[in-house]
Amino acid sequence: MKALAIVVILAGLARPALAQGMSYDMKTTADMIDPRTGKPATRVFSAGHGQFANGNARIDFTESMMPGGMMAAGSYMIVRNSSPISTFVFPDKRQYLVVNRDELNKEAADAQKAVAGVAKTELNGIRVDVQDLGSGESIEGNATVKYRITSDYTMNVSVMGHASTSTSHSTTDLWVAPGLDGIMNPMGRQASTAGGSMAALTEATVKAYAKVRSGVVLKSVMTSESGDEGKRHSTTITMQISNLKRTAISPAVFEVPEGYVKTEGLGGAMGAIFGDSLAAARARANGRGTRPPR
Repeated sequence: MKALAIVVILAGLARPALAQGMSYDMKTTADMIDPRTGKPATRVFSAGHGQFANGNARIDFTESMMPGGMMAAGSYMIVRNSSPISTFVFPDKRQYLVVNRDELNKEAADAQKAVAGVAKTELNGIRVDVQDLGSGESIEGNATVKYRITSDYTMNVSVMGHASTSTSHSTTDLWVAPGLDGIMNPMGRQASTAGGSMAALTEATVKAYAKVRSGVVLKSVMTSESGDEGKRHSTTITMQISNLKRTAISPAVFEVPEGYVKTEGLGGAMGAIFGDSLAAARARANGRGTRPPR
């Protein structure tokens, strides 16, 4: 009997301890004018199921507008607290991609240099403001604080000698739950890195978000208008977290499965986002034609 008891205890110790965490669903939709029909339409940018415990977050994507990209349906993302690393896992290929957000900044700058001879973009008159709107409505049983961030700038674009100017205005409302850990929704706040022509806008936006209380962004609604005086476009993007539940989560869900192969994707992290478009732009800039290198 003692031997059996010891075996049972050792078997229990061999299993990973379940951590108290959270599970939830996340969905991002866009209300816009369909360019093909000219009529209002709602599209799902992405949808997924999230899990969070001990400063680790995982989002399994169930719907996506980027087939073959980092957030393609069937893939998932792992983020660890206080780390610039995001890991994207592709079970259908038994592969994974590691993205360092600091290095992503450099890749973005390199991509802009690759097309510098074809296109040039400048942003002027950048202004980003934040307002504390006080208490927001309760979401999923959590008290929230509401903020509004407004952004304005003018964009000048020159493509092969043809110049155009457009203005952009956006308003983003955030519902933040201060009682929850912010990394639970790793996509709920502005990224801290961007290079090239977007650097100044990103820096101003990061400073605005720094005034927002820590916590989870349970809902965000961004309405943006852009274009010239003759033709303006309006889009509203809504992100909502739902079905928020406290549950026990195994640490194994935040690890890449054994046997999976690390990949660099198509041209690194930026290629994984944009596919062959980045490689094609580099080929054109280097005078090698329009076909991406194989």
